[in-house]
Amino acid sequence: MRLPKFLKWEFWPFPLVYIPVYFSILFHGIARGKLTYFLAANPGMKFGGFVEYSKYESLKVLPQRYLPKTLFFPSPPDMDELLEAMADSRLEFPVILKPDVGERGYGVEKIRDTVEARNYLNVARRALLLQEYIPDELEYGVMLVQDPRSRELRITSIVQKQGLEVTGDGTRSLEELVKADDRCRYHISMLKRRYAERWEQILPADERFRLTEIGNHARGATFLDANRLISPSLAETFAPLAAAMPGFYLGRLDIKTKSEHSLLRGDFKVIEVNGVNSEPAHIYDPNYGLLRGWKDLLTHWKDVAIISKANMEAGHSPESARRLFKEIRSHYWQKK
Repeated sequence: MRLPKFLKWEFWPFPLVYIPVYFSILFHGIARGKLTYFLAANPGMKFGGFVEYSKYESLKVLPQRYLPKTLFFPSPPDMDELLEAMADSRLEFPVILKPDVGERGYGVEKIRDTVEARNYLNVARRALLLQEYIPDELEYGVMLVQDPRSRELRITSIVQKQGLEVTGDGTRSLEELVKADDRCRYHISMLKRRYAERWEQILPADERFRLTEIGNHARGATFLDANRLISPSLAETFAPLAAAMPGFYLGRLDIKTKSEHSLLRGDFKVIEVNGVNSEPAHIYDPNYGLLRGWKDLLTHWKDVAIISKANMEAGHSPESARRLFKEIRSHYWQKK
C-alpha cells in the first residue's frame, strides 16, 4: 500500500520528530546545571560539532588512507583558481563541492563540468571544500561513541544511504518511471526540476539512471537500517580513526565503499565527520516504527549526556546558551 508522504514519519519535519528529545535535553540540562551541556560531548570540535564547525578541520587529522583528495578554500575561489588547484592535485571532473560549514547535505553538489562549477561558485559565500568524487556505490553513516575515560569505542548505529534510481524499459519516459517507483514518487517535484530536459525522454531498456547521488534524506536518499553489521571487530577497525581526532567522543562518520565486505575489512573513504548534531540515522528506515525510533533517539541522547558529563567533570566547559543561540542565528542567516 502506498501511503501518503505525510503519513510516513520518516518525512516529518525535524522539530516534530524530536519532541521527546527536547524533554530529554531539558532534563539532563537541569540535572547538570547547564542547558548546553551537550556541547561538551566533543571538546575538540567547535560547539562540540553542533553548529558552525569545520568539516575540513575534522577530516584532515584522519589517516590518509581513509581520505579522498580534499582541497580547502578559505573563501570561494574564482574559476581559474579552482581549475589550477584541481590540476595541481590531479583532480578531474566530476568532483564534489560543499561548504566547509553546514549540515544535512546543505550545499553539497556533484559538479560534472566547468559550467556547473561556475554556476556553483557564483552563489557560494563561504569557505568551500572540493573533494574527489568517489564512484563507489555504497554509502554508510557509522555512529561512533567513545568513553572519555576508558577510550572504549562502540558503534551504536549504521545507516546505509541509498540514492534514487530507475531502470529504463524502452517504452516509458523518465516521468512515467519516476511516478511508478514507490520511493521516487515522494520526490516528483524535485526530480522534475532537476531533470526537466529529460523528463519526457524514453529510457532505453535496462539502462540504470541514477537520480540522486548525495546521501541526504531530504534530497531523496532512502535510509536503511544496517545495524546488523555492528560488531566488535568493526569497532576495532574504526578505533584508529576515532583516536586520530583529538577531543572527539561522539559523532557519525559518513563513508563510501565498494561493498559491504569492503566496509567490514576497513576498505573505505571518509567523506565527512559529523559531531554531536549527528543522528542515529538508521531510524529513518521506511520499515522502522516511530516508537522504536524515539526509543533509539533517547538512548542516543543518553549517551550524549553521559559523555558530556564526563568531559565537564574533566574540566571542559560548554559554551553558554546565549552564545550558542547567537551562533545558530548567524549560521542560518548566512544560509539564506
